[in-house]
Amino acid sequence: MGRQSRLVNAIRLKKLEDDYDDGPFIDYMLREVARRGMLTSEVAQAEFAKEPLSFVRRVLVSDTARAAADQALVREQLLWKMSRQLLMCPTPARCGGFQAMKKVRAVLRAAKLLQSKVSLHLLHQHVEEAINRRELRRQEGSCSRHHRLKNFWPQFHNSSRFGTLVARNLIGDLVLPEVKGVHTASKKGQAGNPKKTLDWKSRGARSHCSAGSWNWLPKLEVSEASALKQQSSSTSRLTPLPEARSPYAKESNACGLGGFVRDKTDIFPKLVAEGRPHSLLPNSQDVPETALLLKGKFQRPWDSGHVVQSLSTKQYLSACNREGLLPSTDPFVTGHSDCINAKAQGLSDRDLFAICEMLEMGSPLRELDLEGNAGISERAFLHLFKHLQAKPAEARKVCELEKLSLAGCVGLVQDEPFAGLIQLISCPRLDGLQILSLSGLPIGVKWQVPLCKALRSHVSIRQLSLADTGLGTHSSCEDDTTMVCVVELLSSKSIAQLDLSWNCIGQAGFDFLGQKLNELGILEKLDLSHCSTLSKKSWTSSAVHLLEHLRDNQSLQSLSIAGNYLDFRAALLLEDSLEYNLTLRQLDVSNNSLGSPGMRSLLRLLARSTSGLQSFNFENCSKGAIRDSRSDMQVFRASRPHGRYELDLSRPYDRTLLRMLYKTSDRLGLGFDQTFRDISAEGFSHPPKSSQGLYQIPQAGKVWMTFTMDKVLEDRMAAQGGADFFSLIRCHSELLRIKPCRSTLVALLAQWKRMEGLGEDQSIMIDALSKDFSLKYPEIAVLCQSRAQSWDVVASLQCAIPAGHQLEKQLCLRLIPSSCDFVRMLQRSESLLSFNPNNPTGHYSLDLSNPIDYTISERLAILDNWESVLRSSENKADISQLGNYSHARNTQYSNCPLPRSFTEWIPVEYDILELDYCSSKRGLGMEAMTEAAFDGIVTALLQFARHWKCRLQALQQLSDQIYFSCAQLRQIVDLFKESGARQDVYVTFFNRIVDMQNEKLVRARLDMNEVSTILYRLGHAGCFPYMQPEQMHIRLHFKNHEERLLMSYLLKLSIKESLANIKDPQFTSSDGTVDALTLGVPRSWEQMSNIPKQGVFEAEYVCKPEDRNLKMRKDLAEQLGAWTCTGLEEEEITFVSFLGQVPPDVVSLVAWASRSFGPGLSGTFDQIGKEVNSKEFEEALKGLGFNKFKGPREQQRFQQVFRHMDSKFEGKISQKDWRNLEELGQEIQQSIRETRQFCERLFASSAWAVLSDGKGRISQEEWEESWGMAGYYGPVAQVFSFLDNEGTWSLAEFEEMTKRQIGA
Repeated sequence: MGRQSRLVNAIRLKKLEDDYDDGPFIDYMLREVARRGMLTSEVAQAEFAKEPLSFVRRVLVSDTARAAADQALVREQLLWKMSRQLLMCPTPARCGGFQAMKKVRAVLRAAKLLQSKVSLHLLHQHVEEAINRRELRRQEGSCSRHHRLKNFWPQFHNSSRFGTLVARNLIGDLVLPEVKGVHTASKKGQAGNPKKTLDWKSRGARSHCSAGSWNWLPKLEVSEASALKQQSSSTSRLTPLPEARSPYAKESNACGLGGFVRDKTDIFPKLVAEGRPHSLLPNSQDVPETALLLKGKFQRPWDSGHVVQSLSTKQYLSACNREGLLPSTDPFVTGHSDCINAKAQGLSDRDLFAICEMLEMGSPLRELDLEGNAGISERAFLHLFKHLQAKPAEARKVCELEKLSLAGCVGLVQDEPFAGLIQLISCPRLDGLQILSLSGLPIGVKWQVPLCKALRSHVSIRQLSLADTGLGTHSSCEDDTTMVCVVELLSSKSIAQLDLSWNCIGQAGFDFLGQKLNELGILEKLDLSHCSTLSKKSWTSSAVHLLEHLRDNQSLQSLSIAGNYLDFRAALLLEDSLEYNLTLRQLDVSNNSLGSPGMRSLLRLLARSTSGLQSFNFENCSKGAIRDSRSDMQVFRASRPHGRYELDLSRPYDRTLLRMLYKTSDRLGLGFDQTFRDISAEGFSHPPKSSQGLYQIPQAGKVWMTFTMDKVLEDRMAAQGGADFFSLIRCHSELLRIKPCRSTLVALLAQWKRMEGLGEDQSIMIDALSKDFSLKYPEIAVLCQSRAQSWDVVASLQCAIPAGHQLEKQLCLRLIPSSCDFVRMLQRSESLLSFNPNNPTGHYSLDLSNPIDYTISERLAILDNWESVLRSSENKADISQLGNYSHARNTQYSNCPLPRSFTEWIPVEYDILELDYCSSKRGLGMEAMTEAAFDGIVTALLQFARHWKCRLQALQQLSDQIYFSCAQLRQIVDLFKESGARQDVYVTFFNRIVDMQNEKLVRARLDMNEVSTILYRLGHAGCFPYMQPEQMHIRLHFKNHEERLLMSYLLKLSIKESLANIKDPQFTSSDGTVDALTLGVPRSWEQMSNIPKQGVFEAEYVCKPEDRNLKMRKDLAEQLGAWTCTGLEEEEITFVSFLGQVPPDVVSLVAWASRSFGPGLSGTFDQIGKEVNSKEFEEALKGLGFNKFKGPREQQRFQQVFRHMDSKFEGKISQKDWRNLEELGQEIQQSIRETRQFCERLFASSAWAVLSDGKGRISQEEWEESWGMAGYYGPVAQVFSFLDNEGTWSLAEFEEMTKRQIGA
């Protein structure tokens, strides 16, 4: 066992009263032990009962985040132990367990009920969507299709194709011989066992049913074929083909049956060896009987009994035979439907001609979908339009067409067919047309207006699609043409659904469209996806000019504005326009760069009970954020709208932002004079409301104003009786965070369910919820059910849980599935562990992309604004860094200073924000904790000496409950070795000190660099040690307001005490010129306005005890430091000196004098008996036994000490000079006293044996190392030198320190 192990094992800390630990992570890990089945054996149960946390750490052995988990356990142990010491009460009784259990059951029941409501809401919407799409009616089941095709194929094969076909390449009256049926014959060796008929849908039958696969015609001689070709050419409607052999000619083995047919030559005739495929055969009605083939008695596999012959289907099959087409199996062709669904089927003119022949036979047609058939020419369309608009006398049945889709049919865009289309739309026979799609047709400019006029005059079209038709892209006057088209379309009395996507609409077009929507339109659904242009000047989408008009629209139920270059500003316009719109229920904003700010606006809109919005599509919108931190960027923050706004009312976004501020004022119940201040604008007055209750914002001019909500916060704080910062943040959250009602909450969570599987979109939604909403356990439980990483949801939303709901916070932590995820959650929430709302003073480095860090930045801004208002209203001195009463200092964003004050700055959602916050709230009138409680806290901290970060976080979390005396804080600082941690402890508890007059006791344990850094962090004017400024090195940057203020007051103080107190002044101007100020500090600097606003001033402040002006110092401490010094007497102040700024020989002399003649150095003068010069001083000290300077430089060392003590340079040392060293003696005594106390805390009576490791003597290096192993970093080195006589310590020196009451 090494020395460190022996020393650690020898530490005997006092056992605290509580024998158990508790905390969220500890509780979770204890349950994790049981879940993993580690308590099955009796031995494990006994070990767990004895040391539960040691047993828990075994669980973490295999975990990758073991170090972070161990730190979390240590932190919660420390928090529990220190909290118990602060409360000093017995273990809380468990009599309220039943009530707590009832509350838990109620919360869990609410979560389950909410989940059911969300599921039912989604199911209801899915059913509605299915009905709207008519999926139930259009869908064809497998049984129905089987039956339909079973009836169609026999009709196809028994038709003229094989029953009465004309062979174009045959001559003469050739008749196939009568064929005997082969399917009734028996196989060889199986006589009397007839073979069953093949089912029509079996694999073999399908090969037989292949259209054109079999050729039942015999092979003819070439001369006969030539004669027949000449005969049939006159009867065919097709153009004769050349004599050359067709490239499509095949052998007789076309369907894999060549060998079988050759073996059955007595049954099957020979197949035609060459020539074109026989699919291009003329109709049987056009040829003489001699050329017909008679159907034999061969039992074909598709013959299945009685076939219902359809006249239209026979005509279609006849046309297919004539045109050489493969028949379609569409239900319309088979006679089972009145709808033609030929979308993207690659139809040609011949296919459309065949369909037209069916229409000639009177087939009813209700829907015709030819979308994507680009191969159809204008001639075929003209032929189709002729049939569709034929008069009833010329047709067998009146046209009943309800849907016509010609999207993507580019053959239609020529002048003649498009004129025919317009004529068709205007035809009375198509008055029943309800759905028309012309998407993807590049319509010429000259046809756009006539088409729209024809559509306007139509009486029944309800759904119209003109997507990607070139509106607004083919002329210089595109806006005029677009406006005319908009007027015509919106003036229709029947169109309810309009698709104008993928067209180009400019700013004027969108503005005009928005106006006409409200004036003329009865539209219920509007699609404007991918229609916007982008302004190069302002990078603003032209679509925003439409959004502002939506607030007056009362007809739209669905709107799509996807892919229109919209950003978070457009989302705010949507929120403003649709907040009181009860008709719009669906919104599509996909493929826009909305980002988290845009999502925040949409979710707030969805959660408003005054809005009818039920869902929105946010796909591919996660990219996009506020990427500009310039001073002119205006952003509305619903969770903290306070700030200075500069608005250009000619911009839609700025008008919307102002309107949102007025709405916020209405929600707060405040008048405009209480929320809007410092308004600067020519002729500006608060806007009136319209009859619908909407604010009518002017559309021109500029206005500058400040929005504040201080009045409502003040009233709410007074009503609740709270005066602390925690109550302030809670009131602010209750006022501005959205609490969704039951109906909107279900819609909100249903929106989350729709995003399942979209990781980025869900992350953006969680981010938005954490910033603007107030959520409880049931909502968070539903959110965790639809996301794999539930720890991320819990970590991000823990700031959204209302204050005071600790039970629900604990239940939310139970939603995390594993210990590794729990550790990840703790790592994400690390900044929250260092933030204490009631004591926010400290340094912050915040990643604004993290929702928790962003929330902390907003809370700091809320506190800063509140404290600034209070300090300004009380007419206290402005000690802020920039002269704006802000308590935030050294604020940098992305390593650059903020362009404006922290409270007015708009926090963007990326990069790092760093700042120091120094609250002006002091611990006035409070008492320091008792010595017993303090010993308990020190003991708890010493138990975990190796975990300095955990100890620091535990202290920061409990800092609002702790008040220290300076002597106590000094000891807490010495428990940390790291310089940064020592500074953090001082900064954290600076405002919790109850005896600020003794603050120098704490600074004495810090070096000068640490003191300078602390002043930089806390502020020079507010935290300067006015009661004991001696030995302070002053370095002031005059560019900062508060440092110029401090210079002015220091000069006033030195005038009251002594101008020589500002020692060695030096001023370095901004150009680097150094001025030694040989005549002293300019008296004109007493007025702050006369101090240069650039440059650096350096000096040292010294003061003799007799020159101190205590009244002036107390006034400065009250005016600038906000400390109460009324009734403070000089005897209550412990004046000490910095050991580091005094020559070591002087320290050795004072330590020896204190040991020899008592703490008061006047006893040493009494031993000397008179004033002495340098030589008498040396002889007198040697005569009293002082020999620490013995050596070759003895005389020089005595002279150095003499010069230090002779402050008046008189060449003599008097009793007053000895008394001036008493401050140094106070510091020495305090150091020895603290070392002795820690000996008792750590080692009790065995301190020497442990520290010396059993040796007779110990060196200073070993002494310091031993204390460092024990976790104490106090003035042990100085104490060693105080009592050291020979360079090492023996038991005698140690006993002198521990037993002698030095300084008592």
